[in-house]
Amino acid sequence: MSEAEYLKNIGEKIRKARHERKLPLRELSALVGIRRVNLNYIELGRRNLHILTLCKIADALRMDVKDFL
Repeated sequence: MSEAEYLKNIGEKIRKARHERKLPLRELSALVGIRRVNLNYIELGRRNLHILTLCKIADALRMDVKDFL
C-alpha cells in the first residue's frame, strides 16, 4: 500500500468514527487542538499527521490508536 493510500485509509476511519458519534468537525478539532481545516485535510488523506495528533484524535473519539491503523 502506498503512503497516500495509508493516509486516505486513516482519514476515512477518523471521519467515519466522527460521524458515528455525531461530532461536528469543528468540535473534534477543538477537542484535539488543531485547526478545523487541518483536521479536514487529515480526514481527506491530504495531510500527514503526527502520531501525537492521532493519539489526541483517538482520545477525543474514545478509541484506540490501533483502530485507525
